[in-house]
Amino acid sequence: MTHETDRQRPWQEKALRLRQLHESPEVLILPNAWNRLSARLFAGLPACQALGTTSAGIAAALGYPDGEQAPLDELLAVVRQITAAVALLVTGVTPFYRLFRNFRAAGSEIGP
Repeated sequence: MTHETDRQRPWQEKALRLRQLHESPEVLILPNAWNRLSARLFAGLPACQALGTTSAGIAAALGYPDGEQAPLDELLAVVRQITAAVALLVTGVTPFYRLFRNFRAAGSEIGP
C-alpha cells in the first residue's frame, strides 16, 4: 500500500528535475522572463529547458524602479502568469527570497 507521504508532490518532482538540470554536465540555459510574452519566446528556443524570473525585469515591466519598489503581490502575480504560460520549469528565486526575507522580518518584530 502506498501512503500519501511515499509519493512526491508535483512541486517536489519539479524541484528534483530542476536540480538534475543544474547538476547535468551539459550547460543549463536559463533565461530570465519578465512577462508572459518573454516566457513564451524563451520557451520556444530549442535549447531552453527551464526559465528563471527577474524581479528587476518584472518591476520594470510593471512600471516600478529596481530596488524592491514593486509590491510583492504584483511580482508574484506576474510569476504566476509566467508559469501558466509555458510548460517548462520556472524558478522564481528572487521574488521568493524577498517573500522569505519579508516573512522573517515580520516574525522578528512579532517574536520575543
